[in-house]
Amino acid sequence: MGQENKGKVEEKMRERLKRPLVLSAESEKRIQAAYKKVREECEVQNMAEKRKNMERQDKSHKMAERIDNGNQEGKVRLHRGHSLRRMALVAVAAVMIMATGLVAAAAMGYFSKTVKEDKGKAVYEFAVNYELQPVEVKVKAGYLPAGMEEHDIGKYWTEENPGHGISVSPLNVVNIDQIKKNLSFDYVENIERTTIQGMEAHVITFQDEEKYDRGKGIFLFNAEQGFVIWIHGDTIVPLEEVRKVAENLEITVTENTDLSYDLPEDTQAKDAMEDAYQKKMEELVARGLKEEELTPLGEELDCEFSGCKIKVEDVQILDSLYDIPGYTEAGVCEMEWLAPWLETDGTHKPYLRTHYGKDGEILGEETVSCRFMAVKVVLNQYGESGGSGTAVNGSLKRMSKSGDGTYHWKEDFYLAVPGEGYSLQMDNMAFYFDQPENLEGDKRAHSFFFRNLKPGDMLTYTLVFAVDEDILADESSELLLEFDATQNIMENPMYSKLK
Repeated sequence: MGQENKGKVEEKMRERLKRPLVLSAESEKRIQAAYKKVREECEVQNMAEKRKNMERQDKSHKMAERIDNGNQEGKVRLHRGHSLRRMALVAVAAVMIMATGLVAAAAMGYFSKTVKEDKGKAVYEFAVNYELQPVEVKVKAGYLPAGMEEHDIGKYWTEENPGHGISVSPLNVVNIDQIKKNLSFDYVENIERTTIQGMEAHVITFQDEEKYDRGKGIFLFNAEQGFVIWIHGDTIVPLEEVRKVAENLEITVTENTDLSYDLPEDTQAKDAMEDAYQKKMEELVARGLKEEELTPLGEELDCEFSGCKIKVEDVQILDSLYDIPGYTEAGVCEMEWLAPWLETDGTHKPYLRTHYGKDGEILGEETVSCRFMAVKVVLNQYGESGGSGTAVNGSLKRMSKSGDGTYHWKEDFYLAVPGEGYSLQMDNMAFYFDQPENLEGDKRAHSFFFRNLKPGDMLTYTLVFAVDEDILADESSELLLEFDATQNIMENPMYSKLK
């Protein structure tokens, strides 16, 4: 997938981050699988990152949306997002993952469901009765906590806490049927089974709600009329207020003959495509990268797709951000990400992170210190760069080197505890670029890490990454840099070494 498509994907990501959700890593994996098309040329990065995505916890606000088409705006640095954004996509997620089975269900009403609970994990499985014509369902909040207003469809918050509030997402049976998978939640503290507005209701609370920014949620199930409604509350919203919203929803159900289920052959074809993509991904990850496929420090990497050649000229590890020559706040992509974590002397404050194993299991939590990696880059533009300009950013890849010289992606990974509100290492990308030209409005949001260059132009610039100190010191790891300007496909992996 080329840079243009990357831009389209991430533009769509920004749109979908406006919609709320909290989902488990398993559900996140299913979202990715549901929408991603099998590409004949699979990106090395995407293959490795998708493996991580299947394991990740509490990160659905960034991963689930990398799936669709949109306008090219290039590689987007996303805000960490408000809690409603990280809650985002409950409609999309449930739409895509709540149903299971290809055979018409002999269920009472439009659907039947089962719930499996084990060690804090709750899995909802649905079977749909295809003999009934789907209906359309709309909801309106008849009650809202004091000061809350609707700022987007089904999204409510106060002016004092933008993005932090309540979301309401209705799902009809077509939505429920979309993917034939299950909906799962991790770290469930309790599921209270009750009745709200004459419907079966499940009130779900989560462990360590504030620390892990999970909030709370209520499912309303109506198999007789053919819909499910999910109401989610941010950590700052009391459960009783979320319950009142559910109790006072105004629900409208109407016939819609345009609604129809996927044909079984379409579903089977989709499943086959997903299986083929998954197999291709696993083969690539198992193969790893050979030494000769990497670009050594100081040597040019030809990014033909972007019409430029890029080389890493120098790498420095700094204790203080202020040690960067010519440091300026204008080079910081998002000051709101940086400011809470910067000491007065420019060093990085420690933060709390979770260590996950290859299967997404928690291996531990630790408070870690960070240092800054300053990467000096020389870019020579020899061709046309495209509508948004030439992408200058990149992302770090944590690899291990085997005895035969092959590099493999590390199977364990680290994520900041959500309650920390830490975003400097989002997607392992740089947060600082010393020569930005897009500093205002939408251009800043979409194209901060882009430069408009003409054939023959040369740009020498510095990117700065925040990197955990113990990762830098880990002799079993090596960090590689993947520039956004590359077209990283399986047949031609393009990574730069940093030492």
